[in-house]
Amino acid sequence: MAESTNLADDEIEGECDPMEALLAKHRKEKKSLKEKTLSMKKTAKSGNKQKQKETNAEIERLEAEMTARHEKEIADLKVCAWLYAYALLKNQSF
Repeated sequence: MAESTNLADDEIEGECDPMEALLAKHRKEKKSLKEKTLSMKKTAKSGNKQKQKETNAEIERLEAEMTARHEKEIADLKVCAWLYAYALLKNQSF
C-alpha cells in the first residue's frame, strides 16, 4: 500500500514541477516527430531520388526547428525560475 502511495506522490510532484512537465512535453513532441518522419520516409521511398532528398532536407529542417525551440523553452523556464527565486529572496527581509 505504501508503494502505491509513493507512486501517486511521485506523479503529483512530476506534474507540479514545471521543468518535468516541460521535459515530458518535449518527449511527446520528439516521439510525434519521429513517427511523422518515418511516415515521410516511407512515402518518399517510391524510387524517386529527388523526392527522397527533398524529404530528408525537410526532416532535417523540422528536427532542427524542434531542437532550437526546445532549447529556447528550457532556457526561458530557467530564467523564469531564477527570477521567481530572486523575487522571493528580495521580498524576505532578515
